[in-house]
Parts: sequence; C-alpha cells; structure tokens
Amino acid sequence: MYKTFPKVSEIVVKDKTRPALQNAVVIGNTLIATDGNVLIMLKTSSLVQSEEQEQNLSGKVFSRDLLLLLQKAKKLIFLKDKISVDGIMMDYSGTIDENRNGYLGNSLDADFVYPDTKPVIPTNPSEQDSFSLDPKNLARILDCFSSISVVLQFHGKTRPATVLNPLDDDQRGLIMPKGAI
Repeated sequence: MYKTFPKVSEIVVKDKTRPALQNAVVIGNTLIATDGNVLIMLKTSSLVQSEEQEQNLSGKVFSRDLLLLLQKAKKLIFLKDKISVDGIMMDYSGTIDENRNGYLGNSLDADFVYPDTKPVIPTNPSEQDSFSLDPKNLARILDCFSSISVVLQFHGKTRPATVLNPLDDDQRGLIMPKGAI
C-alpha cells in the first residue's frame, strides 16, 4: 500500500472547458487519469487496505480538489458512499456508469463522458519496444536540455535509449537500461 495517495492531481486538467478530464475515474479495478497528453492507470488494490475498500471504489469519480486532499492525508478509508480522510467523512466527487454507452459520469460541476482509454494503450509490445529505466536519470537529462519536447529512441532491451532534443542536434543523452550496469 502507498504511504501516501499518489499525486494523480498532477495528471488531471485544470481547464474547466474539459470537465471530463478534470477528474480521475475508477473503471473496473483501475484508477485512470488523463489530461489528453499523459495517461496514468493505477490498480485500485495498490491504493487500499482491503478488498472491501477496493470494491467501494468501483465507479467513483475524484475531482482534482479531492485528489489534492487525498495525497496529503495520513489515513484514508474508502467506504461505499464516503471517504474517511484522517477521520473526517467526505463525499466522493461523483460516480461513473461504465455499463452505458461509453463512460458516463457526473461530478459536482457537470455531467460528462469520460474518454475510452483502451484504444490508445499499446497491446502486446515486443521485446524491442520494452525498456526499463530509472525515471530520475531521464529527469536529469531533461534538466540539461533547452527544449520543451524530446525524442526517445529505443535500440533494444539491453542497449541504451537515446534522448534527442528535436530543436538542437547538439543536445542528446543516453540512458542505460535499469540494471544493465
């Protein structure tokens, strides 16, 4: 279990013109959040202390504000209709109905249709596509670049990945596979 609730609030959008993406939702046994550029999927079993709490999360909606509170909490208990946050009872931000056409949800601010994430998730990646790296090493390279975007090139499971600045050919980095050294 997490010592703290993960920073999912960093993924949902702040833009009020996209109400669906202002929320993280639980579809099945997965907490999903996206801003259209980044997608995060967390198994609900990693967020709770019991199977009952995991079942209580199914179909729930979490607003950005609620996510901010959850990640600061010391003790969370997910009940069927409420959340105990450090002993204070709070409501979920809404619910989602995954049995209807699409993922129809409601939140405190608006009814919305949450995007179907299944089509964008790669299936059956080949070994060539797989690469294990330490994200801190990627962050260290990005801190040295003068670009807001990068190109990642993968050359196989045991070879380093190349990080390129598409705006400056003189800026490139290599990341060794995790555990290769």
